[in-house]
Amino acid sequence: MITSNDTKGRWWSKMSTIIINEFLTIASSGSTLLVLVGGVFIYAVLYNLMYQPNLVHDAPIGIIDESNTSLTREYARMINSTSELRVANYYSDISQAHKAMDKNEIMGFVLLPSDFETRINEDINSVALLYANTDNFLYFDAMQKATSEVMMAINEQKRPEMITFIPEKDQEILVNMQPINVVGHAMYNPTMGYGTYLLPAVLIIILFQTMLMAIAMSIGGKIFDRSLGDFQQYGLGFNNISRVVLSNALVYCVLYAIFSIFMLGFIPDLFGLPHIGNGKNVLFMMTPFLLSTAFFAMTLTIFYTDKEEPLLIITFFSIGLIFLSGISYPLELMPWYWKGAHYIFPAAPAALAFVKLDCMGASLPDVRAEIITMWVQAIVYFFLACIVYRINIKKCNHLRFIEGKAKADMSLEDENKTLEVL
Repeated sequence: MITSNDTKGRWWSKMSTIIINEFLTIASSGSTLLVLVGGVFIYAVLYNLMYQPNLVHDAPIGIIDESNTSLTREYARMINSTSELRVANYYSDISQAHKAMDKNEIMGFVLLPSDFETRINEDINSVALLYANTDNFLYFDAMQKATSEVMMAINEQKRPEMITFIPEKDQEILVNMQPINVVGHAMYNPTMGYGTYLLPAVLIIILFQTMLMAIAMSIGGKIFDRSLGDFQQYGLGFNNISRVVLSNALVYCVLYAIFSIFMLGFIPDLFGLPHIGNGKNVLFMMTPFLLSTAFFAMTLTIFYTDKEEPLLIITFFSIGLIFLSGISYPLELMPWYWKGAHYIFPAAPAALAFVKLDCMGASLPDVRAEIITMWVQAIVYFFLACIVYRINIKKCNHLRFIEGKAKADMSLEDENKTLEVL
């Protein structure tokens, strides 16, 4: 007589066998280990190093002063006084400045035309041309910001009031009014750095992408060599297939729970990223994210035939996922189809929730919508993964049967040819 305890014991025994075999598959695959170790540890460090220094100070810039007036000299002095730029040298023409840029002596240069001051004195729009090296986005952004601020300051000095279009009776009131001083302060990003704004969301994207790659390489390899068909021994019913799916998902969730400690706990402290959240809240948020990502990755395997093909597709997801997360562009302003895509990829709500929790110090109720979204994704993708696994197992066994029959026919044909020769 078989008791329920015996049934549960066999159920857990089969799960443990699947889990151990998946760990052995990962450990024996050099390419999968490279994605896990290189993608999670090396990629995270290198990505942060790319944005160091997070703030640009004293970037060298050149000046071409064709006007050579007191105003253009004041313009150069004001550029030199900004925290972002310093005037490294003056050049006589554009070709000379370009050569200095090619040698990395300067990151860009400003051309002040000969009629610069004349046009300003005559209330005509004047132009200062900025030539910048876009190889480094942070330097380009710093040069564009600093030169624009200097131009606006000169505009305020030379044209303090442009009120001629206002009725004469109201002009005196406006002139005597006290101006409002507006001071901007970026909340949750005190350094105003591009890296500190972007990288917290990128950390989630890295975890998402590398898990997709690792699962795709593992299952894609099993589809290619038809070994995925071996899971048919456990049965193709829902209970049996769900056991296989849960066992494989558990392996990657455990691995990425460890990786998340490094990515979301150590990296922000190492590179000075905003990190003021409650670790328990982040852990609570990561649970549905890891599960939904694992099941989502398994669902995608219906499109794979080998383990190299997915890498070419998944790599290009990062920029789109940052956009879909609502970090770089408000979710409320997105068209309905992009907003719908936000609810398809688990990384999108996860990145938004992580930034709120860890960078802005939000509480769990503040990210309730994102957490519910990820739990719904986990449930939906779990059932889809079970369906896909069943299809892939049956497909592998069917292909294995066809290939075996073809080999048998070839061997029989070779045997007949040998008998004819004899």
